[in-house]
This record gives sequence, C-alpha cells and structure tokens, in this order.
Amino acid sequence: MARLCPQAEAYGVASLRSYKYVMAASGYATVIPWPGSFVHGVLWKVGPKEIAALDRYEDVAGGLYRAVQLPVKFNDRLLRALVYLASGDKSGITPPGYVEKIVAAAKDWNLPADYVDYLAKQGPASTKRMR
Repeated sequence: MARLCPQAEAYGVASLRSYKYVMAASGYATVIPWPGSFVHGVLWKVGPKEIAALDRYEDVAGGLYRAVQLPVKFNDRLLRALVYLASGDKSGITPPGYVEKIVAAAKDWNLPADYVDYLAKQGPASTKRMR
C-alpha cells in the first residue's frame, strides 16, 4: 500500500466474518463465503484517488477482480469496507514470492499465529483452489 497508495492511512487489523481466504483459479488470493470462518486483514482509509489506483492494480476493468462492500469488524464495531473478490474464471499460476509477501505482511501486522500458518499453506503447492 505504501507504494501503490502513499496517501492511504492504516486503521489497523480488522476481520471479515463468514468468509475464507483461498487462492482463486487465477493464482491470486481472494475470499469466498464460508460460514463459521474468518478472514483477518488490515483496514485502510482510502479516498477516490487510492480507489482508482487499487482498481487498476486489481485489474477490475479487465475482470480479474471486482470491488464489493462488505461488513468488517474493527475495534468492536461493524464497518463497511471495500474488498476485492476474484471474478472466477481466469486461470493462472501464483507468481513466485506472492504467498511469502502475504505471510510477511500478516506477520508484520501481528495477525493471529494460527491464521498466518493457514495463509502459508495456501501457496502454489496447495490443492485447495477455488474452481
């Protein structure tokens, strides 16, 4: 985010209830509805300029991801947050180092250790792919 959206401000760790982190068929991370599960991440304050940059980065126009508003829990409050979901039918391979960057960021933000372990297991060798 520092490189892509230098004006963005991190609020802190938030969670998304009833969703699960997975690797999409495209080879990139996404979340899917999954009752009883949680996704942990970082909530950012972004403006229109940052949203435009994120849309370009996530290739919304090309159909790689779509932007949706979902309720996240932050500091015991439910807030609506912009979340990018994989569009589904584009296939691809997870780029080298991609999962490692996600895991490193999760550790930097002190996400729960069991969740970080789960993230690490979702790499290219994982057979748990969204289809």
